[in-house]
Amino acid sequence: ADLHHGLANGVMIDHVMRFNRPACAARLAELGRVAGVPQNRDPAQSFVDWLTDLKNEIGIPARLGAVGIDRTQIARLSDAAFQDGCHATNPRPCTRADFEQLFAEAL
Repeated sequence: ADLHHGLANGVMIDHVMRFNRPACAARLAELGRVAGVPQNRDPAQSFVDWLTDLKNEIGIPARLGAVGIDRTQIARLSDAAFQDGCHATNPRPCTRADFEQLFAEAL
């Protein structure tokens, strides 16, 4: 979508962590502990919520729509993400349909 890689990662980080939470809750909770996030009954979700708040605080857009992405680009983004070998090491298996849903939810 012609976004700077860092900006794209910043926009998507909490969306992706929310998707991955069922597969790596202990790791997310540990990240929260190290970052000093107050722990509640769901420490993994506390960390993801903290990231969402941090993004807002430092001016990283919360949604893809804020950086010019729209529904017409989801199929192309999903294809590119699925073809990228990096997703093979994702904590939670991710299908092309999962990418479509992730991008749609992040709009």
